[in-house]
Amino acid sequence: MASVVQYQIPHQIPIYRVSLVCEGTLSSPLATLTNPQSVADLFSAYFSNADREVFAVLFLTSRRTIMGIHTVSIGTINTGIVQPREVFKAAILAGACAVILAHNHPSGDPEPSEEDRKTTDKLRKAGKLLAIEVLDHVIIGAKSYVSFSEQGWISTK
Repeated sequence: MASVVQYQIPHQIPIYRVSLVCEGTLSSPLATLTNPQSVADLFSAYFSNADREVFAVLFLTSRRTIMGIHTVSIGTINTGIVQPREVFKAAILAGACAVILAHNHPSGDPEPSEEDRKTTDKLRKAGKLLAIEVLDHVIIGAKSYVSFSEQGWISTK
């Protein structure tokens, strides 16, 4: 009886390289954001042509110098989906020590919804685990903004 030799085909394991790619720039008079109004001004410019809800994150160094902005998600006219891994993935790649969250309300009313509050809390907890501090969440309306840190909903101490 002849024996049959079986050859095992090796499993191919993908090799990945992860990188962060700069897609453009946004002019700002400030390299360091000193207060929620300056954050609101920056994001008002960033969201200026948005007709849907856009959620973005601002990356900061340990000295609170701006490193960059990343659009996390683009939703519908009144809702967006935001997951911690999507918020912090680019922040980790950029080497950010802190972040500021921001999104617009195309309705023009910047008052946070219950979902905005829950999302902020979830992102603060995730950031704490990753040692990336969430300093603020700013919601941009038509002519005004709401800052979670100004309202006392986020403590930076």
